[in-house]
Amino acid sequence: MIEHRLNSLLALSLMITAGAAFSQSASAADQATQFNPEQLGRLFFSPEQRTDIERTRSQPIDSAAGGSQSEVPVLTEAPPALIRFDGIAHRPQRSAVIWINGRALEEESALYRYRLHIDAGALVLTDQTGQRFRLSVGQLFDMDRGAILDTVPPNAVEVARR
Repeated sequence: MIEHRLNSLLALSLMITAGAAFSQSASAADQATQFNPEQLGRLFFSPEQRTDIERTRSQPIDSAAGGSQSEVPVLTEAPPALIRFDGIAHRPQRSAVIWINGRALEEESALYRYRLHIDAGALVLTDQTGQRFRLSVGQLFDMDRGAILDTVPPNAVEVARR
């Protein structure tokens, strides 16, 4: 019986100590929320600034360079031997941005002799004959051989069994 009372007393004292510590951390958090907007760096506070940002984001990538939306951008420099599919950035209510060889291109644009399209998270390259090549992020495409290459060799990654 005495042991039960001691355990109850110990539990009560721990709860009181924890409550005091929590209230101190809450007041410190309240003080931390009082900030100077100048310290935040690049944030936008006014509705006008937010509207301007949204308007800029809704424009095509090449509109700053004076291109129109109906034009399909085509890279004209000599093509590299390999095309590296770096990733995709999906944008709400707009075409996706496709990253190839470190460059951003809009979906449905042309890359050398291929049309670009995103399908279920993969890049689909379609040549003039209609032949399609499906690349996952991180894969390479050898344009000379028409072959898809993995950057990680087969069986290079082992999954530990639990």
